[in-house]
Amino acid sequence: MKHKKIIFITLAILFLAIGLFITFNISDENSECSKDSECVLQQVSCCPCSMGGIEKCIPKEKVSFYQEKLKNCPKDIVCPAVYNCRNISCECSNGNCTESKS
Repeated sequence: MKHKKIIFITLAILFLAIGLFITFNISDENSECSKDSECVLQQVSCCPCSMGGIEKCIPKEKVSFYQEKLKNCPKDIVCPAVYNCRNISCECSNGNCTESKS
């Protein structure tokens, strides 16, 4: 029983340390951007935002990744007729592409 507590506490401390490392490790090599012009609004779901889909601010360098993923969307997908587009622009904040209201 004592060994289980020690293992549990050790794992908890390890996961906490990993979480803190990931959260606070914003360096140039891990950042998505260094200026606003490096961020763009991109469709990230099979349906466009005008038909219930989702848009997201991403680094320009990841646009082709999302465009390739969208090529795998089913041709006969049924999208909800819900307008989900938002009046936002993208900016670089603390090394990450984020949304800002236009």
